[in-house]
Amino acid sequence: LPEYRAAERIERKRLPPGHAILGATLIRLGDLQRRMRQLDDADRSLSEAIDILAASRSGQYAQALQFHGGLLRAQGRFDLAAQRYLDSFEVFRERTGESVYTWLTALLRMEALIDAGRIPEADTVASQARAAFARMPEDPYAKTYETNATGLLRHVQGRHAEAIALRREGLDGL
Repeated sequence: LPEYRAAERIERKRLPPGHAILGATLIRLGDLQRRMRQLDDADRSLSEAIDILAASRSGQYAQALQFHGGLLRAQGRFDLAAQRYLDSFEVFRERTGESVYTWLTALLRMEALIDAGRIPEADTVASQARAAFARMPEDPYAKTYETNATGLLRHVQGRHAEAIALRREGLDGL
Protein backbone atom coordinates (compact mmCIF):
# COMPACT_ATOMS: atom_id res chain seq x y z
CA LEU A 1 0.00 0.00 0.00
CA PRO A 2 2.74 2.56 0.80
CA GLU A 3 4.40 1.88 -2.54
CA TYR A 4 1.18 2.37 -4.51
CA ARG A 5 0.45 5.56 -2.56
CA ALA A 6 3.98 6.83 -3.34
CA ALA A 7 3.53 6.01 -7.03
CA GLU A 8 0.18 7.82 -7.04
CA ARG A 9 1.72 10.94 -5.43
CA ILE A 10 4.61 10.99 -7.92
CA GLU A 11 2.28 10.50 -10.91
CA ARG A 12 -0.10 13.23 -9.75
CA LYS A 13 2.85 15.59 -9.35
CA ARG A 14 4.68 14.79 -12.59
CA LEU A 15 2.04 13.74 -15.11
CA PRO A 16 -0.77 15.75 -16.70
CA PRO A 17 -4.14 15.32 -14.98
CA GLY A 18 -5.97 12.20 -16.08
CA HIS A 19 -2.90 10.47 -17.52
CA ALA A 20 -3.37 6.78 -18.40
CA ILE A 21 -0.41 5.75 -16.24
CA LEU A 22 -2.18 7.23 -13.21
CA GLY A 23 -5.31 5.32 -14.24
CA ALA A 24 -3.33 2.08 -14.32
CA THR A 25 -1.86 2.75 -10.87
CA LEU A 26 -5.31 3.53 -9.47
CA ILE A 27 -6.62 0.20 -10.78
CA ARG A 28 -3.96 -1.68 -8.81
CA LEU A 29 -4.34 0.55 -5.77
CA GLY A 30 -8.13 0.14 -5.78
CA ASP A 31 -7.88 -3.63 -6.06
CA LEU A 32 -5.43 -3.75 -3.15
CA GLN A 33 -7.69 -1.50 -1.09
CA ARG A 34 -10.63 -3.81 -1.80
CA ARG A 35 -8.58 -6.81 -0.69
CA MET A 36 -7.66 -4.91 2.48
CA ARG A 37 -11.38 -4.16 3.05
CA GLN A 38 -10.81 -0.41 2.64
CA LEU A 39 -13.93 -0.31 0.51
CA ASP A 40 -14.59 3.45 0.42
CA ASP A 41 -10.99 4.13 -0.60
CA ALA A 42 -11.18 1.36 -3.18
CA ASP A 43 -14.35 2.88 -4.62
CA ARG A 44 -12.67 6.27 -4.99
CA SER A 45 -9.56 4.79 -6.63
CA LEU A 46 -11.43 2.53 -9.02
CA SER A 47 -14.01 5.18 -9.91
CA GLU A 48 -11.24 7.63 -10.79
CA ALA A 49 -9.45 4.96 -12.83
CA ILE A 50 -12.68 4.30 -14.74
CA ASP A 51 -13.12 8.02 -15.40
CA ILE A 52 -9.52 8.38 -16.61
CA LEU A 53 -9.59 5.30 -18.87
CA ALA A 54 -13.17 5.48 -20.18
CA ALA A 55 -12.32 7.26 -23.43
CA SER A 56 -9.74 4.62 -24.33
CA ARG A 57 -12.07 1.62 -23.99
CA SER A 58 -8.84 -0.30 -23.53
CA GLY A 59 -8.12 -3.58 -21.81
CA GLN A 60 -7.12 -1.57 -18.75
CA TYR A 61 -10.51 0.15 -18.80
CA ALA A 62 -12.16 -3.29 -18.95
CA GLN A 63 -10.03 -4.40 -16.01
CA ALA A 64 -10.99 -1.31 -14.00
CA LEU A 65 -14.67 -2.12 -14.60
CA GLN A 66 -14.05 -5.74 -13.61
CA PHE A 67 -12.28 -4.79 -10.39
CA HIS A 68 -15.06 -2.33 -9.59
CA GLY A 69 -17.52 -5.19 -10.03
CA GLY A 70 -15.56 -7.11 -7.39
CA LEU A 71 -15.76 -4.13 -5.06
CA LEU A 72 -19.51 -3.84 -5.59
CA ARG A 73 -19.91 -7.54 -4.76
CA ALA A 74 -17.90 -7.00 -1.57
CA GLN A 75 -20.32 -4.18 -0.71
CA GLY A 76 -23.34 -6.44 -1.36
CA ARG A 77 -24.43 -4.40 -4.39
CA PHE A 78 -24.93 -7.45 -6.59
CA ASP A 79 -27.13 -6.05 -9.36
CA LEU A 80 -24.74 -3.16 -9.96
CA ALA A 81 -21.80 -5.58 -9.82
CA ALA A 82 -23.45 -7.72 -12.51
CA GLN A 83 -23.83 -4.61 -14.68
CA ARG A 84 -20.18 -3.61 -14.17
CA TYR A 85 -19.10 -7.11 -15.17
CA LEU A 86 -21.31 -6.93 -18.26
CA ASP A 87 -19.72 -3.60 -19.21
CA SER A 88 -16.27 -5.11 -18.67
CA PHE A 89 -17.22 -8.19 -20.71
CA GLU A 90 -18.32 -5.99 -23.63
CA VAL A 91 -15.08 -3.97 -23.60
CA PHE A 92 -12.94 -7.11 -23.35
CA ARG A 93 -14.92 -8.58 -26.24
CA GLU A 94 -14.28 -5.44 -28.33
CA ARG A 95 -10.57 -5.49 -27.53
CA THR A 96 -9.71 -9.18 -27.30
CA GLY A 97 -12.57 -10.97 -29.05
CA GLU A 98 -13.55 -14.38 -27.73
CA SER A 99 -10.64 -14.48 -25.29
CA VAL A 100 -10.13 -16.02 -21.89
CA TYR A 101 -10.37 -12.50 -20.40
CA THR A 102 -13.77 -11.99 -22.00
CA TRP A 103 -15.24 -15.22 -20.74
CA LEU A 104 -13.65 -15.20 -17.29
CA THR A 105 -15.36 -11.84 -16.87
CA ALA A 106 -18.62 -13.47 -17.94
CA LEU A 107 -18.16 -16.01 -15.16
CA LEU A 108 -17.63 -13.22 -12.64
CA ARG A 109 -20.90 -11.74 -13.86
CA MET A 110 -22.54 -15.15 -13.45
CA GLU A 111 -21.43 -15.23 -9.80
CA ALA A 112 -22.82 -11.73 -9.21
CA LEU A 113 -26.10 -12.81 -10.81
CA ILE A 114 -26.22 -15.78 -8.42
CA ASP A 115 -25.60 -13.40 -5.51
CA ALA A 116 -28.47 -11.22 -6.79
CA GLY A 117 -30.79 -14.24 -7.02
CA ARG A 118 -31.01 -13.95 -10.81
CA ILE A 119 -30.47 -17.66 -11.36
CA PRO A 120 -32.00 -18.04 -14.86
CA GLU A 121 -29.71 -15.27 -16.17
CA ALA A 122 -26.74 -16.87 -14.44
CA ASP A 123 -27.59 -20.17 -16.11
CA THR A 124 -27.65 -18.51 -19.54
CA VAL A 125 -24.25 -16.93 -18.93
CA ALA A 126 -22.85 -20.26 -17.71
CA SER A 127 -24.02 -22.01 -20.88
CA GLN A 128 -22.54 -19.32 -23.09
CA ALA A 129 -19.23 -19.37 -21.21
CA ARG A 130 -18.97 -23.16 -21.29
CA ALA A 131 -19.56 -23.14 -25.06
CA ALA A 132 -17.01 -20.36 -25.55
CA PHE A 133 -14.33 -22.15 -23.51
CA ALA A 134 -14.97 -25.34 -25.49
CA ARG A 135 -14.06 -23.45 -28.70
CA MET A 136 -10.78 -22.14 -27.25
CA PRO A 137 -7.45 -23.84 -26.81
CA GLU A 138 -7.28 -25.60 -23.45
CA ASP A 139 -6.42 -23.22 -20.61
CA PRO A 140 -6.09 -25.05 -17.27
CA TYR A 141 -6.86 -21.95 -15.17
CA ALA A 142 -9.93 -21.04 -17.21
CA LYS A 143 -11.19 -24.63 -17.18
CA THR A 144 -10.76 -24.89 -13.41
CA TYR A 145 -12.50 -21.58 -12.81
CA GLU A 146 -15.32 -22.42 -15.19
CA THR A 147 -16.00 -25.83 -13.65
CA ASN A 148 -15.95 -24.46 -10.08
CA ALA A 149 -18.18 -21.49 -10.97
CA THR A 150 -20.64 -23.69 -12.82
CA GLY A 151 -20.54 -26.14 -9.92
CA LEU A 152 -21.61 -23.31 -7.62
CA LEU A 153 -24.50 -22.50 -9.93
CA ARG A 154 -25.61 -26.13 -10.10
CA HIS A 155 -25.50 -26.30 -6.28
CA VAL A 156 -27.69 -23.20 -5.98
CA GLN A 157 -30.08 -24.74 -8.51
CA GLY A 158 -30.31 -27.89 -6.38
CA ARG A 159 -28.66 -29.95 -9.11
CA HIS A 160 -26.35 -31.57 -6.60
CA ALA A 161 -25.04 -34.51 -8.62
CA GLU A 162 -23.89 -32.14 -11.38
CA ALA A 163 -22.48 -29.73 -8.80
CA ILE A 164 -20.41 -32.46 -7.17
CA ALA A 165 -19.08 -33.69 -10.51
CA LEU A 166 -18.11 -30.17 -11.57
CA ARG A 167 -16.53 -29.36 -8.22
CA ARG A 168 -14.52 -32.60 -8.36
CA GLU A 169 -13.35 -31.66 -11.85
CA GLY A 170 -12.41 -28.23 -10.52
CA LEU A 171 -10.49 -29.79 -7.63
CA ASP A 172 -8.55 -31.91 -10.11
CA GLY A 173 -7.64 -28.70 -11.94
CA LEU A 174 -6.42 -27.15 -8.70
